[in-house]
Amino acid sequence: MENKLLISIAIPTYNRAEILEKLLYRLVLQLENFQGLVEICISNNGSLDNTAQMVANFVKKYPDLIRYRQNNTNLGFDSNIIDVVKMARGEFIWLLGDDDLIVDGGIKKVLDFIGNYADKNTGLIILRSGTLLGNTYLSAIEKNKPSRYEISVVDLMGTSSNNSFISILLINNNFANKILSEELEAINLAKGNYYIQSFLYQVMFLKYPNLKALQFNEVIIEETPHYRKSYIEDEFRVFYAGRRKLNNVLLKNKYLTDVCKKAITNEQVRLKWITARQMAIMKVFGNFNYNSFFGSLRLFFKEAPLFDAYILIKLFIIFHFCPSFMMRGLYKIFLRVKYKKLWKEVWLHNVIIFDKSKDSQRMAY
Repeated sequence: MENKLLISIAIPTYNRAEILEKLLYRLVLQLENFQGLVEICISNNGSLDNTAQMVANFVKKYPDLIRYRQNNTNLGFDSNIIDVVKMARGEFIWLLGDDDLIVDGGIKKVLDFIGNYADKNTGLIILRSGTLLGNTYLSAIEKNKPSRYEISVVDLMGTSSNNSFISILLINNNFANKILSEELEAINLAKGNYYIQSFLYQVMFLKYPNLKALQFNEVIIEETPHYRKSYIEDEFRVFYAGRRKLNNVLLKNKYLTDVCKKAITNEQVRLKWITARQMAIMKVFGNFNYNSFFGSLRLFFKEAPLFDAYILIKLFIIFHFCPSFMMRGLYKIFLRVKYKKLWKEVWLHNVIIFDKSKDSQRMAY
């Protein structure tokens, strides 16, 4: 492996000093033997806590490893993602949430993966994440697939909502910054919907169709579960409405092919059903939370087409009045049928994700 800067670990942050400090301690321990191969870039989105001073202490101790910038005010999640991407100097930009961790030895595994399989036409590498339960990671690893395989452009367009979690994305720096400079109008239309990271690589693959995307089918990210006070409104705004708006921008892209258009259109149709499934799971695990019952109904009508709104409102009312114990029973039956012997693993994974005792709320970066 040549001694060149391969990875920029790009961390957008906002008011998470204590959590970010934990992450940085873990990172510098893993990076002791990779001097010159990896850098850490941190973009502080106008934090009001002691983030600036805490990071300054790290920069003083590791001046050749950590780079830092700060916004005077919070510019929003998407703008901060763009800012930290522009800071990066490595061949690949590894976006990392400030509240997620890289598993022990994870950086070495990713460096080896890049050295063995990536080339100048590798536009994207997608990792796997898991939630720690004891000494085991409950994860979304596809056990029927190899540790490495290629993802088609059509799959990147049609299942983008599955690949929007920033901490599993390594994006080719050269092509990412070309998109940010050459496709500024599209980027500006996409900003403000919480999914700029997936939109960025989607436009990359539309404009440069010869790029390849690789899946590293191994748990590298230790994902932190989150508790939200208003799951229904938050999840709907971020997942359904945000993803739908970005898909509408993609459908107007001048590089869009017919096959990619079909994949994006199909995802638009699936969004309501995925959202409905999430609402059902929230009910199962006692997190069917919202700020306002009628406010949620108005939100569905405002953000969704009439048919989607009708489906979501109807299911929302059913889930609201259906007893949780009945929903749990039905969900267990569903898991047994779909996952067979693995159903308990999926159940435990959801228990952790939707555990109401988790009081750490996700905040806008």
